[in-house]
Amino acid sequence: MDEQEEVLADLKAAGVLAGLQWARRSAYQRTWRDYDPETGHDQTTVGTVGHKLMCDRLDRVFSCGKYAVESAEQADAGLDVVAAGISGAEFRSMPRIPPGTVARADLTGSPGWRLGRWRWLLASTKAGEVKYLRWKSPTKRRAASQPYPGQLPLEIPPGLEDIFRLISGDASQSDDTTTLVVAHGIDLDFGLPEFYLGRPKIRQRRRTAWHWCANILEDDGGSGQGPRRGGIPDPRTPERLADIGVPDAPVRLRTKDIRENSAQNEG
Repeated sequence: MDEQEEVLADLKAAGVLAGLQWARRSAYQRTWRDYDPETGHDQTTVGTVGHKLMCDRLDRVFSCGKYAVESAEQADAGLDVVAAGISGAEFRSMPRIPPGTVARADLTGSPGWRLGRWRWLLASTKAGEVKYLRWKSPTKRRAASQPYPGQLPLEIPPGLEDIFRLISGDASQSDDTTTLVVAHGIDLDFGLPEFYLGRPKIRQRRRTAWHWCANILEDDGGSGQGPRRGGIPDPRTPERLADIGVPDAPVRLRTKDIRENSAQNEG
């Protein structure tokens, strides 16, 4: 069993994979419902709102942050707090995961969650760009610099040992935690979601930003096998649409488009 298979098996067995999928679904249903390009919303708006709501939904489903409780009894008693701010359908579909299964595990200020030795951070991505994400923040670069099984050690230029140690986190991370990244986003033209879990790495020119990256959309059954068969797919392609069996995508008619169509019909 390789690392990807081990991660997915652990998350699935604990119900955490279902929790991740619920969090994405709930967060982006609300994000997409509120998205209105005519009022000035753009990719930055969607990325920011989606990220904030993902953090909130993960805390809800895993009983962390302001939803933290110490026992199943307290969790049952505090369900009204968990249900506040989301629809009844979202609340009813939320997996019931025992408190303490997942803990908050922030890394240098970046929101993080942990199951056993697996910690994951969040990264917002544009549609079709997950394969070539750039890890710009020191926190993500630290995660991407973790030693990977079977990877040859990097040759560090003389005089840069302290800088490399700071980036890689060797000076402060002495446990066996492996930090992963959950990448999430949505196609603004078609409303199609993207959701991946993987082990990040420092990206060389024209190469992928991942040691491995699994598609964890619930439409793929959460197996992560989709990208393993043929690389990370672009969800905008007809092949991808047929593969995951998504319904016809919602189409947003802009005012300009409506005027042009009317003029053509009248002419």
